[in-house]
Amino acid sequence: MKKVYRNLCNPNSGYSGFLRMVVLGIILATLPGARLLATTIGFQSQRSVAVCPTFGGIEYEQSTISYEGQPLSITSIVTGLVPNTSQTFTFTVDGVLQPQVTATSDADGNITDALRKLAIAYAPGMLTLGTHTAVLTSIKIGDCVLNITANNTVTVVVIPAPDLTPVVHTAPTTLYGNSQVSFVVDVFELNNSPTTSSSTRKVKVYINKQEKVDLSFDATATSIGGYSVQNSAWSFDDSSDENYYILTANNIIEAGSKLSFGLTGAFMPGSTSGTMALCSVIAPLSGGEVNNANNTDADSVTYFTK
Repeated sequence: MKKVYRNLCNPNSGYSGFLRMVVLGIILATLPGARLLATTIGFQSQRSVAVCPTFGGIEYEQSTISYEGQPLSITSIVTGLVPNTSQTFTFTVDGVLQPQVTATSDADGNITDALRKLAIAYAPGMLTLGTHTAVLTSIKIGDCVLNITANNTVTVVVIPAPDLTPVVHTAPTTLYGNSQVSFVVDVFELNNSPTTSSSTRKVKVYINKQEKVDLSFDATATSIGGYSVQNSAWSFDDSSDENYYILTANNIIEAGSKLSFGLTGAFMPGSTSGTMALCSVIAPLSGGEVNNANNTDADSVTYFTK
């Protein structure tokens, strides 16, 4: 049965023992158009064994890198807790006291994923571009208040988010009868900021499928249609979507740089003449970008029977 291809340039038409581990996400939101990075840190507490007999220790470290419109999660690991006790965290950002977050450990001394996502919002507003300081000041575990006085600072640097745009090169753009065609896409980073290495935010490009042309991908190719490509840096999927080929970058795109791939194929017009569009669409939020207004490029191909 003959396939029907839909709107081809829009892919959106997706504890037991003393040691207990408690995870709490401290979330700092960033301005739209900004990317958030944090240094890895360790928090040490000053405590009295007589006052806080069940407390084992606390350690903080960066858990993820966040992007504009996304939270930055700093993971805390608290050991030596009794199950079903509450933990309240207090901290400042740029010297401004933040609202507290309290979470309760479960029967195994853990905080569930839902509680982990409780947000401590940055009270005065969103973080601006530049360097900021977050300081953990105390943690209350049950009736025990621990003042945190050493190694309790996180340096937060907010930089612009990457901005990606595709440029398509199709050759030839006029076809006579059965012909070979090449299709190259350069993905440029325009905002002088590298894309994320997060496995959930990889750069993804959709190429529309056309009935009259069957495109294929050579993972070893370094030049196609006279253009330099890096096909080994991309994964090719031609089966999960009946309307699109999907190319996923396995590498980051460096600041102000580009990453390219190319496809080749046989064009067979049959007994018809006309035009067709070959489109490339960068998936929204690819690589940590937020500007989706420049994520599409296409070439029009004119074809004749002979």
